[in-house]
Amino acid sequence: LRMLPNNSVLRKVNDFVRRCRLAKVHAYIISRLKNQMPAIMGKDSKKKELISGLPTLFEQISRQTGIPMADFPDVPKMQKKLQEYDFSRDFSALKPRLIAEIDVMMLNTVPELMNMIQTEQKQNVELKVDKVEGSRFQTQNTPFLCGAEGGI
Repeated sequence: LRMLPNNSVLRKVNDFVRRCRLAKVHAYIISRLKNQMPAIMGKDSKKKELISGLPTLFEQISRQTGIPMADFPDVPKMQKKLQEYDFSRDFSALKPRLIAEIDVMMLNTVPELMNMIQTEQKQNVELKVDKVEGSRFQTQNTPFLCGAEGGI
């Protein structure tokens, strides 16, 4: 039970990393969709074409950026959600500075956090913080010890 807070911290860091990777992928997808939209005429037909060609777009982005395909969202789900948006009005252009900040954070800050968590866990083991001592059941005056050696 005492390890639950440590496991919770690791789970939160892993969830944070997953969300950062997904945000980065979404930024690339949205930017690419906006850039491929025409300025004046034929927006609806181009939107339908882009949505139907989403798997190809994902593969292109994956090859160009080095992001694994496993980090991309589910294609049918994404196609359904994209139907609701006007690509040229609702989406914004890619901001390379923000992508660079995510990359720096993923390469530097997250490993530092993981090292801090591991260091704290090692210190807890050395200090025997995990061990539960002084429980109520260690005394001789308890009804739960009666017949405990032989079973009931």
